[in-house]
Amino acid sequence: MSHHFVSVSTLPAGGEKLELSRLGKWITLLRLGAVGGLILSALLFLAGGAIKIGSKDFVSGEPISYTLREAYSYSWLFAFYVFFTLALGGLFWVLLHNASNSSWGVAIRRLPETLAVQFVPVFLLGLPLLFPQVRETLWTWMNDHSVALKSGEAATLKDSLHHSNHLLYHKLNYLTLWWGAVPGFIPRFFLYFILLGLGAAVLRGWSVSQDSTGDVRPTLSARRFSCGWLPLFAVSLTFAGFDWIKGLNYAWFSTMFGVNVFAGSALAGMALLIVITVTLMENGYFKRIVTAEHLHLMGKLLHAFTIFWAYIAFSQYFLIWYANIAEETQFYAIRNTGGWNYFSTFLLTIGHFFLPFVLLLPRATKKNPRRLRAIALWILFVHVCEAYWFIIPERGPKLADQPAIVWAVLLDAAAFVTIGCVVALAFLKSLAQHSLYPCGDPRLQESINVTN
Repeated sequence: MSHHFVSVSTLPAGGEKLELSRLGKWITLLRLGAVGGLILSALLFLAGGAIKIGSKDFVSGEPISYTLREAYSYSWLFAFYVFFTLALGGLFWVLLHNASNSSWGVAIRRLPETLAVQFVPVFLLGLPLLFPQVRETLWTWMNDHSVALKSGEAATLKDSLHHSNHLLYHKLNYLTLWWGAVPGFIPRFFLYFILLGLGAAVLRGWSVSQDSTGDVRPTLSARRFSCGWLPLFAVSLTFAGFDWIKGLNYAWFSTMFGVNVFAGSALAGMALLIVITVTLMENGYFKRIVTAEHLHLMGKLLHAFTIFWAYIAFSQYFLIWYANIAEETQFYAIRNTGGWNYFSTFLLTIGHFFLPFVLLLPRATKKNPRRLRAIALWILFVHVCEAYWFIIPERGPKLADQPAIVWAVLLDAAAFVTIGCVVALAFLKSLAQHSLYPCGDPRLQESINVTN
């Protein structure tokens, strides 16, 4: 981590590659977790509908039961959303670095590029959410549509909802397509991944092609492309958040939720990049490439987005609190009662903002690899907790007041480990295919000698 001038002519030709052979034990564990988790998940989705868990009704307190598949549907959405937001974070930092013509980020740009292309495995892992039994459990408005159609009280879904559910009636044009009662979120699901995945693939393709040519044209193309793709990125993540998370309770209103998704994704993406960068440095990679100056810059961005996330999260809460509209306050009413109240106070308010805000203030901390990585790991943890807080409380009011908590947590952990192992394997294999840094970028020398 020397501050002496480094010439790119002294760096290895073709850059340096990740040696997967050095990660043999970790690769084996990830494969076991991925294969075992996928088998278990397939069984839960296919046969879990026949296995019931006893519980109590949310309103009456009467004994009821729900199936393992119903509970696991929420677990799968939770894990899917976490890794979707990490890929979102990777793509955002690639788009921002290119659009702003940032030179300091060239040294570490291959890492967010590789993280962003994980939209492919995340997309494949999200397909179970489209199964009728799963989607009608999670997004109850779909079941309400089915019930309205089967009631026979009106010739069309629109007429039926006009009499039975006025709120869904007014949202019908967005929730359905122009033919029949096909849920609109199904084609949008594919559209989000096409837009986001295409952006990630194009930018990484240009970057990789530059490794062997050193041509400046891919840099200029990436800059123009990123400026145009940022609005598509923003729209995609906003409506994905509306469809998948806010749609769990179609009666809830929040115009700020899309920005909340963005803030958490950007923050978690930078935290993960810091963890990966420091870990690679400790294992002998990035010598004379990444210095304390790069870590300092990444730490400042981590600090800035910690503040931005808190501003958005508080603003959403404050606007809903003083408006005091029942359809809006129900989201926080559920999450501020029972055990969720402690979750909201200690893990989100203190853990997600106050603690990292204070710890990231000193300049020395942001330049210390191990301290910065420890804080980044904590931010990743509370990001997972926020995703859990978004999704899992909805399982309670919909399925039961007091679900079998041990079973529920085990299912949540199984889904998280399964998707995590699959995405981690895909990420490592993608990272090992090319140089760990853009060795052909004309701005590499400026980047590795950055000072701030």
